[in-house]
Amino acid sequence: MTLVPLLALLPLGCSLGFTTDTSDGVPGSQGDSAADTDTDTDTDTDADADSDTDTDTDSDTDTDTDTDTDTDTDTDTDTDGGTWTIDRLAAGDLVISEIMQNPAAVSDDDGEWFEIYNASGHDVDLDGINVADGGGNDFDVTVSLVVAAGSYTTFGVDADTSVNGGVHVDYDYPGSLGLGNGDDTLTLTGAVVLDTVSWDNGASFPDPDGASMALSPTALTAVANDTGSNWCTSSHPMSSGDSGTPGAANDACTGSVPDGVADLAEGDIFVTEVLQNPDAIDDSLGEWFEIYNSTGNDVDLDGLVIRDLDSETMTVSGTLVVPAGDYVVLGLGADAWVDYTYSTFTLGNDTDELELSYGSTVFDTIEWDNGAHFPDPRGESMELEAAHWSASANDDGDHWCSATTVFGSGDSGTPGAASDC
Repeated sequence: MTLVPLLALLPLGCSLGFTTDTSDGVPGSQGDSAADTDTDTDTDTDADADSDTDTDTDSDTDTDTDTDTDTDTDTDTDTDGGTWTIDRLAAGDLVISEIMQNPAAVSDDDGEWFEIYNASGHDVDLDGINVADGGGNDFDVTVSLVVAAGSYTTFGVDADTSVNGGVHVDYDYPGSLGLGNGDDTLTLTGAVVLDTVSWDNGASFPDPDGASMALSPTALTAVANDTGSNWCTSSHPMSSGDSGTPGAANDACTGSVPDGVADLAEGDIFVTEVLQNPDAIDDSLGEWFEIYNSTGNDVDLDGLVIRDLDSETMTVSGTLVVPAGDYVVLGLGADAWVDYTYSTFTLGNDTDELELSYGSTVFDTIEWDNGAHFPDPRGESMELEAAHWSASANDDGDHWCSATTVFGSGDSGTPGAASDC
């Protein structure tokens, strides 16, 4: 049996109680009350969506703030790390670290040089720096010359390695600026004075021949390099036969082992005072003479030969160390001021000689002349004048004076100390 759907049995035009309401413009709606309820529900749903949007916005803002802070810090650091110009430097940013003022393998006119260390912490262009010596000579760097932070640069009087001792020179300066072998000054100036070094003919700084004066690596500042004891004589061999480390770090200044007389050159030690005719005590007890060490290293005089130009000779036997820039006294008597006592050598009251030598090297010779030029005192020592402090200048009797300081038994002299004149 076939089932017929219920609606199909209804007569056309009949209804199940539904009416068509077109009063709100929507055919088929079920009346005004139902339509109002739907509209309220849609409005509440939109409000929830706005709340979610606010939460996302807060989270994004926090992330952007952190990123901006990191970027600003990095930018400042990069700007400071660029190459500095000379006018940005402060005193002490550059340090004079090595000086070859007296080469031996080549001439001074070709072989003098000095080295500068960059202590600023920045690469620096030395264009515009002024360099001056103690004699009123100077020059300005007029080209770009960049020295990296913590590195060295070498200035030389001649850049030709075939004549300058094989030294790589970064800047070739005019020959009018000379480095005094005895004493002199070097000054570096930018917007301010950056560094100055003044060496002193061996009084406290080294006074080498054929080697550079090298600042100790433990004293690499523009303050410490003012002190002579912070410098030493370089022992690092160069291709020419001289010693130095141009453009590189210096060797350590140990100073633990003194030089021997075999290491000395002419003029390294010389006679500075002689008491040949004491008055307060007998000559056999009171004669003495003084030797000065002009080098930058302690020297052991063991083996030194001392003689006059006739027949008297003696040789220092045993350790006799004279510190750098200091004195040693040799005499007939065992007095407190005598460092080495001898018994087979006498000093003529009127005329005589003293010669200091080792092997074929004569370090110094003086010859006094009964008052013709040298003093001829009794009871007073002959003293070399401080203004003529060298092995060559002490040859001239007019460079000597009579001592005035009373010592010991009543004679005058300054054994082991600076002269009166």
